[in-house]
Amino acid sequence: MLYEWLLMNYAKPGQRIIDTHLGSGSICLAAHEMNFEMLGIELDPGYYNAAKQRLLYKQAQLKLF
Repeated sequence: MLYEWLLMNYAKPGQRIIDTHLGSGSICLAAHEMNFEMLGIELDPGYYNAAKQRLLYKQAQLKLF
């Protein structure tokens, strides 16, 4: 995934990530997977709620491998 590559190559462990145009929240999923603290800002309530649901679903999944 593009966001995982970006975080791996440009962010340092312990840094906080901010996205001022969150959209569907793909960066949140990558940040969650890589243990970054994330702040996402989205003006559109529809996009915000969709991104929130995606992240909550991802957080609820068990990692088997």
